[in-house]
Amino acid sequence: MGSLAGRRIRVDGRARIGYNQGGMRRRLDERERSRPPLAPEAIRAAVAAQFAGDGRVTAVALFGSYVRDRVRGRSDVDLGVLLARGAAPPSLLDLRGEWEEALSRRLGGYPVDVVLLPQASLLLRHAISREGRVLLEREEGAWQMFRRRTRGEWRDRAHVRERYWRRFLQRWEEIGFGERERSHPAAPDTM
Repeated sequence: MGSLAGRRIRVDGRARIGYNQGGMRRRLDERERSRPPLAPEAIRAAVAAQFAGDGRVTAVALFGSYVRDRVRGRSDVDLGVLLARGAAPPSLLDLRGEWEEALSRRLGGYPVDVVLLPQASLLLRHAISREGRVLLEREEGAWQMFRRRTRGEWRDRAHVRERYWRRFLQRWEEIGFGERERSHPAAPDTM
């Protein structure tokens, strides 16, 4: 989701490449690829310590592989952060990077991906609202209110998703999946 930090990719089936906090590629060592998953209590403690005095944060929820029980040695810790109303830091990207780096240090170097929920796409917010497990909630009911708002917005935009999906299927029938664009009847003939 925005930051490359903590992301891993497989290159030609063998070498594994990761990204550091600055977005620079680096090789992952064997320790990073095979380390044991974090205990939920360790994640909860790191989140509580990190956001203890930060009034900009209303709630923090864990989502992704740690919630779905699909944790591998190279899995990152995915956190959705709900900001307090009126919290407008100078640069959300910088703030997010600072939190990812600080939480990663608190968790012994495990990669952390922070999603600022107010800026996330509706699709991502909906997924997090469905599967997220609250680790920290400053205002009682803040997470439930976020879930209700997100689900309401999801329902309100159902017609747009349906129209998009129908158009995609229609286009797929017209030109086929994976076909070259020039085979489309409306495409200009260059030969």
